Amino acid sequence: MFKMSAVSLAKSVVGVAAVSLALSGAAGAAELRAFAGQTIALKDVRGTVYYAPNGKAFDVVVTLDSDGHPLRFVSSLQPGQATTVSTPGAVGESTTTVEIKREGDRLFVVDRTRQQRAEANVPGARRDD
Repeated sequence: MFKMSAVSLAKSVVGVAAVSLALSGAAGAAELRAFAGQTIALKDVRGTVYYAPNGKAFDVVVTLDSDGHPLRFVSSLQPGQATTVSTPGAVGESTTTVEIKREGDRLFVVDRTRQQRAEANVPGARRDD
């Protein structure tokens, strides 16, 4: 029969929580390739994001559908820059946030709302940004 001390059990639980947090952060960030769209969701608003290289810049296009009315936002990002798309929450609710950030020649779409929820469920978790 397998026996585990309280200290070993505590270390295992902390290890599983750390792996879970790392996976939830990774799941909330996705690398985007040029001209390849990715779906985003901001509460009841759905949309897509893609980018096109334009010289040294990446032209990022976010198109959202709000009750059948399309909204388009275009940002030009240089390495190290980011842009954020969010929807406000009602009184007492948090905002829903998606960050689009450029790191060198790579672009990432980060669901900040999902990361914050995951971190709130792990005792002692902290954000690195």
